[in-house]
Amino acid sequence: MAKDTGATELQRAASDPSTPRADLADLAYDHPELRVAIALNPATYRGLLTWLRELGDPHVNAALDERENGVTRPTAPVPRAKSISAAPTVESAATAPQADTCAECDAPIKLGANYCGACGTPVPGAVVYVPPAADAGSNRAIVYSAIGVAAFIVLVVIGIGAAQAVTSLSGQADASQNAAPNGSAGTGDSGDTTSSSGSQDTQTDQGSSTDSTQAPAQVDSFRSTSGNITCRITPQAVICHQTTIKYAIPSSACRSGIAGVTVGVDADGATWPCIDSSIAADRVLPYDQPVSEWGYTCLIDYTTGVRCSNQDNDGFTMNYTRGVSTF
Repeated sequence: MAKDTGATELQRAASDPSTPRADLADLAYDHPELRVAIALNPATYRGLLTWLRELGDPHVNAALDERENGVTRPTAPVPRAKSISAAPTVESAATAPQADTCAECDAPIKLGANYCGACGTPVPGAVVYVPPAADAGSNRAIVYSAIGVAAFIVLVVIGIGAAQAVTSLSGQADASQNAAPNGSAGTGDSGDTTSSSGSQDTQTDQGSSTDSTQAPAQVDSFRSTSGNITCRITPQAVICHQTTIKYAIPSSACRSGIAGVTVGVDADGATWPCIDSSIAADRVLPYDQPVSEWGYTCLIDYTTGVRCSNQDNDGFTMNYTRGVSTF
């Protein structure tokens, strides 16, 4: 019953002219079954209508044709639903109005974004921060500072090595003085060997004790706004899983794990791992905001989906309708 209530609320929001444009865009992207209602909603903006037309869905296109021809379907009154999110409507926004579509690539623009998701063109009316260019003097200061730090590290390493060498020689001299009496050569050699062996065994045990204390696992995870895509970044690799898809499962993808499609990238390139449980991710990664950890970079684009790559720019893209591409 709770699931039916949630679906009804989403249907009302898709048909409600007071639903914010940003919410209409999210509903159209995440819920294909609502696209006909969104196409008939008089509040749907031109950029989103163009995007819906390009999907090629015959039912959606029929609704768009009715909208363009001024034909309306008889429907029951839709009660005013509470807004899905706290995003302000266009009329109440304090910023200057933005264009519906990008002039460079004719793609729909996410409300409130600074860049068009398809080609990276700045959105008209958006304030984009451009860092001031550094002068030659500041660059030289940075270089000199880096050289100084490197020289200090080298001196510290040399000092540690010298201290270890002195300690080792001192230990060998103490072992020779504690050898068996009468200065017997055989006894002395045996004592040195035994003492040295015992010292080595003690150092090995201490080393094993130190190695057994491992650092906590390093993991960073995030999910898309809809929660349909979740990703986990570790020092070894990036793994992303998409639960609901609208494309054929790639032939290289793992079919023995959980439902959906899983793809990843490690230092050698794209991978197709198998996972037995979903990726836990509470943090939502905003659109067009890259995250970089341990040599891997991921970004969620409103139009093209999630993109992750390693330091060699090998990686993958994952999209709800376009599927998975590796590069």
